[in-house]
Amino acid sequence: MISQVHFTNFEADESLRILANSVLSKILDRAPSDSTAVALLERQEEGYRCSLDVFSRQGPYMASVVRATAAEAIRGIEEKLEEQLSRWRTSSPVFLQVAC
Repeated sequence: MISQVHFTNFEADESLRILANSVLSKILDRAPSDSTAVALLERQEEGYRCSLDVFSRQGPYMASVVRATAAEAIRGIEEKLEEQLSRWRTSSPVFLQVAC
């Protein structure tokens, strides 16, 4: 699985890189097992845009947010993707069989 975070138009410090990679790892742990992902954290005039695309056989899961700080954008993308993955888990036949 090749998944990484790309930083554009600014230099991310170590703590931000750790946060971004931690969130990406957490999202992939909750995603379908064959998932790969690409995340982009970009500084723009209106703030920081974070977009995350997760690809799997069950379908793509994608989100994008703009927040005032880079850390807020990372947390925002985590919330949006978790909503999508939660819907997948509650509708997936594999998860429904395990729950019974």
